[in-house]
Amino acid sequence: METITDRAGERPAHGADRGPAQQESESFRKAQLILLPVAFALLIAVFVHLRS
Repeated sequence: METITDRAGERPAHGADRGPAQQESESFRKAQLILLPVAFALLIAVFVHLRS
C-alpha cells in the first residue's frame, strides 16, 4: 500500500495541477471553437434568407 509521501513525486491527474480559473478558460476556449463557426453559419443563413 502506498502512502501519500510515496506518491508525492507522481504527476497529478489531468487538470489537477491547474487552478480553477485556468480550467474554466480552457473550457471556454473549447466552446468557442465549436460555437463560433456555428454562429457564423447561422448568421450567413439569416442574411441569405433575408436577401431572397
